[in-house]
Amino acid sequence: GYVAGARLQRDGYPATGTTFWGAALPAVLLVPIVPFLFQDVDYQSISMIVWGSVLYLAIAVTIIGYIFWYSALGTGGIARMGLFQFLQPVSGVALAAILLGEGTDWTFIAASAIILVGVWFAVRAK
Repeated sequence: GYVAGARLQRDGYPATGTTFWGAALPAVLLVPIVPFLFQDVDYQSISMIVWGSVLYLAIAVTIIGYIFWYSALGTGGIARMGLFQFLQPVSGVALAAILLGEGTDWTFIAASAIILVGVWFAVRAK
């Protein structure tokens, strides 16, 4: 999906269009299946915080995040920008430690350092 979206953006399609097609097509395919998957769910008992979290994931993380991501892949090059995908687990765990108080240990710090150095060398390579 990343490569296809980046190639579309590079070929002149806007990152917003690529993102909306990438998010809308799977959603349309899931619509007939959703009633069967969630038939036992009492939607009225779901809190507004949960609905807000779902909206945040849909809009901020999926739509806005992928617009920036496809734009970066299209302008910076798939091979070069794709390397930054390796930073996602490091940033996710670091944010969980900062925002949620999750614990980290020396193995996380060592693994993060290895990943950061690897991405740094890979980005600098020709």
